[in-house]
Amino acid sequence: MSERIVAHVDMDAFYAAIEVRDHPEYRGRPVVVGAGPHARGVVAAASYEARRYGIHSAMASRQAFALCPGAVFLPPHMARYREESARVFEVLETFTPQIEPVSVDEAFLDLTGCPVPGDVRIPDSARAGSAARGGHAEPGVVFGHAIQQRIRARLELPVSVGVAPNKFLAKVASELAKPDGVRRITPDAVQAVLDPLPVGALWGVGPETRARLQARGITTVGALRRTPVSTLRAILGFSAERLAALSRGEDNRPVDPEGEAKSIGREVTFDRDTRDRELIARTLRAACEDVAHSLRADGLAGRVVTLKVRFEPFDTLTRRLTLPEATDHGGRISRAATDLWRRLEPLTRRVRLVGVTVSALEQPAAAQIGLFGVAGAGPTEPALHSPIDHVVDAINERFGAGTVAPARVLEPQEVPGPAGIPGSRRRPRVKDAQTGDPPTARDARRPRRSSPRGDRRPRAPRS
Repeated sequence: MSERIVAHVDMDAFYAAIEVRDHPEYRGRPVVVGAGPHARGVVAAASYEARRYGIHSAMASRQAFALCPGAVFLPPHMARYREESARVFEVLETFTPQIEPVSVDEAFLDLTGCPVPGDVRIPDSARAGSAARGGHAEPGVVFGHAIQQRIRARLELPVSVGVAPNKFLAKVASELAKPDGVRRITPDAVQAVLDPLPVGALWGVGPETRARLQARGITTVGALRRTPVSTLRAILGFSAERLAALSRGEDNRPVDPEGEAKSIGREVTFDRDTRDRELIARTLRAACEDVAHSLRADGLAGRVVTLKVRFEPFDTLTRRLTLPEATDHGGRISRAATDLWRRLEPLTRRVRLVGVTVSALEQPAAAQIGLFGVAGAGPTEPALHSPIDHVVDAINERFGAGTVAPARVLEPQEVPGPAGIPGSRRRPRVKDAQTGDPPTARDARRPRRSSPRGDRRPRAPRS
């Protein structure tokens, strides 16, 4: 069996690079795509010139402006970015049909057994060992440079390409190649590349895990690899074996062109930081309904509900709850999110953003669904949608999101009555605090690992 050849293609600062290409006057200047410098929003992408000032994606735009007042701040042009993403994937399809999209600007390619391109310019520095192959460059190196050169020729955009025996190593290689480079990790060079890297280079090592490892003196991938698994298990629990395997460069996951959504979520940023519990609760309920609608639209249900809360100035907490059965019902998701919210009380700081995500997605099991939900689920807490949900979804699809909504997501307001008659109460639609529009299913969608072409909707780049 031939050695696997897997490539990870990552467009560099994709949104910002498109803006600079289309507006040459921005070339060489720090460019920030996202909310305006004085708006309550975040950075979607930053050019490498902007990154030198410490600006990065997901940073508050006001903070980015404070770091670099001279930066060019541009609003996102999503339709344009989607067009360019489709063109990127058209180029990738000239190499292999085995493509796993990760986002609009990122994908894995399985190149095993594919014809090696000819007429590729290989830099002398990348021809190491070519003499042993009769002067021919190693196939993985050829693929990497061919991908980069075709994208440059057709789109005039920078791209980093990593090529390796598996997905994890290919991702590491592309990170090492940034910006706008090509890196090949061959099987005999795996440990030489991995061992010096910080332990955070391993997938699944976040701040908490990194702190636990560092407290035991494990700061590099090589140090983790040399640590007995029994010791790692005492530190990390069930993730010990997986991280030990990654430290050895082992990753058997296939490139999956039919990858499904991993999660669906919705986030809302408030106009002003708030301690208004009713406003926060109502916003969360609306987000839950929006997520539930997206789940039903995709024929999915999920078991894990995650609550995200961002406090002033920019501190973020997440809490997670696993349900006994998968759900696509807004009320059930809302109850789980409310339970998670109560764990954060008492509320001592103002809240900037709230979000709800449902993950561990699956196809709902077939069940007899009555007017009040799935049989056996109980009338007050159905796991799956009812026919009423279908009717509401159809109305909102035809007449606009929020045309019909559960009473629990609406805000009471006093409506003046006729003279001498007390005012009545009405409930207008909850609106997105950033845009002033009702939440929509499109906004609710979380990153989907599917092709950005046709009716498949890709997620925004991590950049």
